Amino acid sequence: PREMLLLFLLLIGAAYGRPTIFASFDASLDPMVQSSITNLLTAFNVSYLSPTRQPPHQSNSFVISFGDTASSLSLPTAPAHGYVVFCNGTHISSHGDSPETTVISVYQLLQTLGFRFFHPFQPVVPATLSMAVVKIIEKPTNLIRLHHYHSEHPLEMTEMLQGLGPFDASRLEEWRLYLQWIVANRMTHVEWVLLCAENFQDFCWSPDRQSKMNTLTGMAHKFSVKVFVDVAIAMAQQHAMHMVQDADGPYDQQVQDIKNAITWMVGSGVDGISTENGVSEFTHASCNKSLGWMNILVENSPVPVYIKEHISSGQFCDGFTDPVTGGPLNFNFLPYYADKRLGVMPHTVQFYTVDDPAPTYGQQNFTFMLESALYTASVNRSTIYFGETAYWVNFDIDVPLFLPIYGYRALYDLRKTGSKLAGCADFSSGFEFGYWLHDTIYASAAWDPQLSSPDTVSGLRAILTPMLWSTDGELALGCHSSPKRFAHLWRHPRGHGCRKKKRASIHPRLGHME
Repeated sequence: PREMLLLFLLLIGAAYGRPTIFASFDASLDPMVQSSITNLLTAFNVSYLSPTRQPPHQSNSFVISFGDTASSLSLPTAPAHGYVVFCNGTHISSHGDSPETTVISVYQLLQTLGFRFFHPFQPVVPATLSMAVVKIIEKPTNLIRLHHYHSEHPLEMTEMLQGLGPFDASRLEEWRLYLQWIVANRMTHVEWVLLCAENFQDFCWSPDRQSKMNTLTGMAHKFSVKVFVDVAIAMAQQHAMHMVQDADGPYDQQVQDIKNAITWMVGSGVDGISTENGVSEFTHASCNKSLGWMNILVENSPVPVYIKEHISSGQFCDGFTDPVTGGPLNFNFLPYYADKRLGVMPHTVQFYTVDDPAPTYGQQNFTFMLESALYTASVNRSTIYFGETAYWVNFDIDVPLFLPIYGYRALYDLRKTGSKLAGCADFSSGFEFGYWLHDTIYASAAWDPQLSSPDTVSGLRAILTPMLWSTDGELALGCHSSPKRFAHLWRHPRGHGCRKKKRASIHPRLGHME
């Protein structure tokens, strides 16, 4: 019966002059990944083969091999942490050097066919599949590429990520689409902030919440995405969930609080713990006590631990010397003196680059944060540079929608850090107001900060051209009433403008972008 069905499809395809499309999946790809891809291909009447089955011989056919299958082209070995995508005009194949990069490779294959992944909740499906000849062999500059979804803000998924409100199929579908966007944009890790408040104390460390966390981390692992959870040591700012319940209480109890928190977090399926220094961004407990908390956390955690280094000013540790400047130690850099297993995430804010004038948080610029990042990396402490693609609240009122200031800033900074650090992280405040564009630019820059480009503007153009333009020379973001919003900034190399050709809409929330 299966062979008869395939023969029937071949005859139908030949009768209408359209190629018959066959596809097969690498057996290592989780069924959730496979079903996500088949959903995207629904409009193209694809016939699916088992991983061990060769497609029927037919002149008018196109074969897609997602990963290594019996129908794959002969591909070169993927580079370390990288992937390969080849298309010869009738057959396209991909693979990576690991399960993680194989998932990334299949979504790069989809983008070679014409799909785009801008707003996480609505991928762009092309009108036709591109069968152009391509040979792509790529590896990343940054090995850790983390998307920090700042759930201290009232964002699209904040309630779900806290385990509050509806935790049903429709909300989990948003999570699946988000995870798909993560791998399609070649990120490796996700992270969000857990919250706790007096009116739901019983829920904060409960088995119910831990079970919901396991659902979220389990889905991430199906996409080969690692999960960090941000739980502060003692910081309670903005209802941040924190390990130490009484920063002024007995030290032995604080140690036990940290151990209990580790047990709960690891039991929720996370791959790493990200934490915060101080009792707020601007205040702290004694430096010796804070350092002790850090070391207790690292010594007892079976998963990697990273701590944020904030940009705030005016806090110093008496008796500690800054090894970079030789002066008094900025409290935010107290991790210099912690257990070497503690990773750091130096954090800069708003749309300022590391060497812009930056009159914010009591600073003049952020060059000292770059110097700190390069120093910690040089002494073999795992360092993840942590910039922003949105600040939210009132600051972003002055940021023009869709003008990629944050994207430019991210690329500029990542060109400064290059491959010197363990990786990079993007502080994201959700997807509204064009924030999705900045996040997508950041993800591309995290993979390849365009170090060969002569300057950041040229690098940004190199990132935006394949993002904005589809394989057939149309605006991938869709024609709309004001196409010059993008076209006057980045014209396609062939000089095409926005033709009146129907394209898939992006998302109802984007209004004029449909």
